[in-house]
Amino acid sequence: LYFIADEDALYNPRLHRRYDVRDGIPVMLISEATTVSDAEHSRIMAKVSAQNIAPTFTE
Repeated sequence: LYFIADEDALYNPRLHRRYDVRDGIPVMLISEATTVSDAEHSRIMAKVSAQNIAPTFTE
């Protein structure tokens, strides 16, 4: 997952799912998630790359 601070969202690039962060708390319910289009996925991943946003996990 990537935390996109200026959009108050967590993003899962594998599933193309965006999770809102409300009052500092991630809403991780599948029913509340948004599946993004390929174009939106590309926009988010370009932002991740341009801003050097690190994943919230390590491999």
